[in-house]
Amino acid sequence: MNPVVLIADLVRSRDIPERAQFQKRLSATLQALSVQSAESLLSPYTLTLGDEFQAVHADFRRILPDCLRILAELAPVRARFALAAGPLSTEINPVAALEMDGPAFLRARELLGELKTQSRNVIQVGWAEGADPGLVNAALGLLAGTMEGWKPVTLRLFRHLLDGRSVDEMAALLGMTPRGVYKHIAGRHLQEARTLLKLAGQELDGRLGREAGEGREAT
Repeated sequence: MNPVVLIADLVRSRDIPERAQFQKRLSATLQALSVQSAESLLSPYTLTLGDEFQAVHADFRRILPDCLRILAELAPVRARFALAAGPLSTEINPVAALEMDGPAFLRARELLGELKTQSRNVIQVGWAEGADPGLVNAALGLLAGTMEGWKPVTLRLFRHLLDGRSVDEMAALLGMTPRGVYKHIAGRHLQEARTLLKLAGQELDGRLGREAGEGREAT
């Protein structure tokens, strides 16, 4: 099965106040997420040039929720995420997402460039070989448009929802009442957003699995 490469960058990173402090926060966020998602990661979240970071996942099982977790931790700073499934031409580096290359990295880099050109703050998925998943990308684009109106507290609430926390836990963590949490989840359609991410991941992993099976049959 081909791995999934993630390359991301921050939007308007030069405008971030107290950049040194923010860099520490970003680094801590990526390190914590590398531990939390260790079962899915082949190469951990790693800061590269400037405010870019990348990672390599075995599949899409955690990668889409991870993007939202990063956004929640960094809010109000926003980010773009380019994900590409495909082969690598180098061995996977299990220590840091550096010194790797291949079609999947090239496609992820192309996608990130397209997002920058279009000035879109969104998650987009590509395939190094074959057509990109249009329906998934359209759904992710709609979700990103919805998220433009979310406040940092909504992103943090969504992150806790993705982590499977109970309403009482979320209320305590965010200084809200349980009733307030319920209303916020319903009013921002957060359950639907969680379902969208889950189904998108399942669709993408289904394609990965089908292509892996076809590859085995061809050999």
